[in-house]
Amino acid sequence: MVRMRATWTERRLWMGGGGAKPTAGAGALNDRIPSVGDGLTKVQRVVLMELARASSELGRPNVPTVMLYGRVVEQLDISEAELIETLRSLGVKS
Repeated sequence: MVRMRATWTERRLWMGGGGAKPTAGAGALNDRIPSVGDGLTKVQRVVLMELARASSELGRPNVPTVMLYGRVVEQLDISEAELIETLRSLGVKS
């Protein structure tokens, strides 16, 4: 049996690089690991960014949760319950 070595491109694709999308489990885990710089997870960071954008567009501090969920779900695969849990962890009051 002849075993061929994988090319650099093949190894890169297997490891999730080169435009290959990581599996849902790996991406979901990476979205929940806090950053060293500010201690925020990717989910928290996206929620805060979209909350700030929507707040400035509306011209008021309160943003409807449904509107925020629509903006966040465009960037992340997150359920409504996860969004609510994230908002509570950030100290947002309903």
